[in-house]
Amino acid sequence: MALAFVMTILSAASPAVILGASLSLDTPYPAVEAAAGGKVSLTLNVRTDAARRVDLAVTSVPKGWGASLHGGGFLIGSVTADPKAPPDIKLEVKIPDDAATGTYRIVVRATSSGLSSSLPVDIRWRPLVHDRLPAASGTIEHHVHIQSDTQQRLTR
Repeated sequence: MALAFVMTILSAASPAVILGASLSLDTPYPAVEAAAGGKVSLTLNVRTDAARRVDLAVTSVPKGWGASLHGGGFLIGSVTADPKAPPDIKLEVKIPDDAATGTYRIVVRATSSGLSSSLPVDIRWRPLVHDRLPAASGTIEHHVHIQSDTQQRLTR
């Protein structure tokens, strides 16, 4: 009776769970700092135990921001992940010019054969110091003296 119960549970389980398949999604830089109006490009790593198709999606993006996945010169929605030859994947993020100071999260999700892995990426934006300085008023005067030891006359 117990054996029948165990066999029922195992037959209902995902093949990936039974075979010990694995899927992970990561980046060497899960939290970065950037400027408003700028772009962030991060390398993503998809790791699997065997060669398989992995579907990719950006599942969470702050309002007004842009995020896309690139590989091989294309916009991509999936890759063939192979432990011996991992694919080159870039997450490209466009930060709007009017982004408010703060930390923003983007989430990328990988799925394959009943497996899934989510990667949160935090992008912090704060204004540069010169953005907060008051505008200078008045006149700035520069005097420049150029001297040369050559006898040649330089004309333009």
